Amino acid sequence: MNGFEKIGFESGGNTGTAMTEYGQRSGLETFFFVPEDNLFLLDSALFASPGAHLISVKDNALLKQTARAFTDLFGIIHIPEREWRYEASMFRGMFILEYILKNQPIDWFIQTVSAGFGPIGIYRVLSDYGIALPRFLGIQQQANSPLFNSLKKRNIEHEEKNTEGNLLSKVMYDSEPFTYGTYNDFSELLSSAQGDLSTVNHQEFYYYVKNFFEGKTIPDLLNEKGIYISVKDEDIVEKTGLIALVGAIKAIDQGIISAGTRVLCSLTSGMSRSDGKARPGFYVTDSEDISEDYLKKMFSVLCGTKSVS
Repeated sequence: MNGFEKIGFESGGNTGTAMTEYGQRSGLETFFFVPEDNLFLLDSALFASPGAHLISVKDNALLKQTARAFTDLFGIIHIPEREWRYEASMFRGMFILEYILKNQPIDWFIQTVSAGFGPIGIYRVLSDYGIALPRFLGIQQQANSPLFNSLKKRNIEHEEKNTEGNLLSKVMYDSEPFTYGTYNDFSELLSSAQGDLSTVNHQEFYYYVKNFFEGKTIPDLLNEKGIYISVKDEDIVEKTGLIALVGAIKAIDQGIISAGTRVLCSLTSGMSRSDGKARPGFYVTDSEDISEDYLKKMFSVLCGTKSVS
């Protein structure tokens, strides 16, 4: 509607995949900057179109900087803005509101969180319609839990050091999550919803995923409900959604959630079309690759131009 023909964005995988797909359907040329370690999470078919560009960035700390430098240099609109992400989450909030109104009120809503866009948008809807707010429990992976550490005012050494090698979910690794500007809104959500944060580490995750509940594992129980968690080389491909479910069970074991409580757990991922064959059209390996000359070369290679003004 605004006449934009090109859009650029950075993502660990899920958001970038969605925006590439929607961009292609809308006739937009897309530039998706993704961490090199997350390429295996993508579906190569999505980038078959000549207008869907994939750029790999080796250093996660340079991901946002590279995408911003590229879009600024060539006047490409950078998406999404914070309010857009809130409103996108409000669509899910409407779905959850309808579920609550058609069934029964819920006592707890649980979701894996990174910057907190999802629960902020969802609780905006629930608050606007004046229903009794369920308590919120946000779950982060222990190896990358900046919101948890900040809100709990902790600066401690975890059993798992905050490194990419210890991550349960590479999709949710962000070295600068506070740059999205959601901290105050998320803090207010925790206050209004009597909310709390918790973490899950490797040992806890695999203990619960491999444990038996009424004779079956979590993936088996989900499969029976038509939710097929993607597995590759006998391991779960994308663990982000299951981190929330594991965190919910952990909270039950800890007595935080009592018997008879109605819990709605948001499974934000786990079902993947990934074939692990996506190949970038260009690679960024270090900070020198963000120079104007290098970015012009990137644009020329990706767009097939001989000269760039």
